[in-house]
Amino acid sequence: MAYKQLTEELVVAYMAGLDSMKKIFSSFDDVKVREVGDGNLNYVYIVTNSNNPEETVVLKQAVPFLRVAGESWPLDIERMNFEVAALIGYAVLGVRKPNPFGTILGAIFIGMLMNGLTMLSMQYFWQDFIKGSVLVAALAFTFGLSKKR
Repeated sequence: MAYKQLTEELVVAYMAGLDSMKKIFSSFDDVKVREVGDGNLNYVYIVTNSNNPEETVVLKQAVPFLRVAGESWPLDIERMNFEVAALIGYAVLGVRKPNPFGTILGAIFIGMLMNGLTMLSMQYFWQDFIKGSVLVAALAFTFGLSKKR
């Protein structure tokens, strides 16, 4: 599937073409879209069926460039690896601040994890799921320890 940047106007048509969204929304006739992302990287939309507010989803699009700078500042699709390594670095040793030693350990750990998953022929979406789970566990561990102090 080719990359296409979404806008509020394009979100409804995009979602109406997804089988998974057809299971959530009874109709796309009166769907409201509101952009709520104000960060540097991602676009985030809240999509709600006005006739049935329980039919609401949050849609996130991670574009391949720095949002605030535009397409002139491209981002590598592997950026999640760096984000996870840095956040694991935040978690290492319970210092609750980014540190070079922790980030290097995080990068080594993520590199080994990704190599192992690739050698096991793990599909890419499962690799991303596992990376995300490792990140959540690392942060939960970090903040869990900090509350005990």
